[in-house]
Amino acid sequence: MSLLVHPHAVDAKGVALDITPESAGWTYVGFRVLKLAAGQTHDGFEDGREACLVILSGTVDISAGALHFPTLGGRASVFEGPATSLYLPANTAYRITATSDAEIAVCTAPGTGAGQPRVIAPGDVGLETRGSSNPGFIDSIYFRDPNGYVIELTCKREGHDVALDPVRNEARAKLERWQAGKKRTAGRDASYG
Repeated sequence: MSLLVHPHAVDAKGVALDITPESAGWTYVGFRVLKLAAGQTHDGFEDGREACLVILSGTVDISAGALHFPTLGGRASVFEGPATSLYLPANTAYRITATSDAEIAVCTAPGTGAGQPRVIAPGDVGLETRGSSNPGFIDSIYFRDPNGYVIELTCKREGHDVALDPVRNEARAKLERWQAGKKRTAGRDASYG
């Protein structure tokens, strides 16, 4: 099984990517990407699954049951800070109406239907650092599976290809210097044993 997934042509409902637990061989997490043109709508219902609708770019109005959440989002791209999201309990019918061209991630997991829909504003989003530093050439979004798996989605930043070009970044030389330093340290540490 390959974990590499590519988007397909956008269908009439605006779906550009649809990963279900079954299609990925996962137990819990589902992930869908919608690309909607201004004025286009998408109707959804996640049977037995809670959802987090993450507005990746553009602006949308969302109705969830009897509730209406106007003018969510507003970023031009995923590189403009944290997103606005809308949490939906399981079994909540929703309608997304794009007020500008928009991309929306629909992240799902099993749920009970308890709780109420709520907006998660950009200021409410916590940022998690994984690893020792930010490489500066990608942005990552992490999803946690109840089994403890962490799924990382990455988006290239401007300059990504240059940063990873081994001719320009001297990565091989840097790795060799680092390994040489580790060998010296390992030899010195072994003498204390």
